[in-house]
Amino acid sequence: MELEQFKGYCQVFDKFLFGTVTKSLLLLHCYPIERFLVNGKPYFRGDHDISLRKFQAYLGLGYSYQVSGDTSAKQDKVKKSWKGSDLVRSHLYAHAMVTICPNKPAKTEIIAKLKNSWLNSRNHTYFTRNEKTGQKIEVTQEIPSFKALGKDGLCRLLFYETRLLYQLLTRNLVK
Repeated sequence: MELEQFKGYCQVFDKFLFGTVTKSLLLLHCYPIERFLVNGKPYFRGDHDISLRKFQAYLGLGYSYQVSGDTSAKQDKVKKSWKGSDLVRSHLYAHAMVTICPNKPAKTEIIAKLKNSWLNSRNHTYFTRNEKTGQKIEVTQEIPSFKALGKDGLCRLLFYETRLLYQLLTRNLVK
């Protein structure tokens, strides 16, 4: 981890307060970041960042769906399971439980962002049309904090954390 080519990666990892073991696991799975890009740029299909999804799946935050062949409503079972590195996902989970979730002051800007999404609800504003009059109506909906969502919220927090990690790595390391 002391080599020159890993210096930029370690600087980004330090912003997340990752420990040495987690840094080395992330380095094994993230280096070089260019392998997730197409011609040095993120690949989009529609509005979806496929490069980000590939990055997250590589870190153990991808889903695999298994659908049974039975088409009857009662028998149709969809099983959602994780794909990617179980080891990295478990280290990210432990990092979140120890660093992000406790209600302690944040030591970095990134951790403050993650703590904010974990602890505080937020308002989401969107526009819809009244069917009778056709006028635009502004609707504000309160979205609960990740903490309020329990284990599902913790998974969402990990997706958010890896999205921030991907964005910082691509912004700082891709020329």
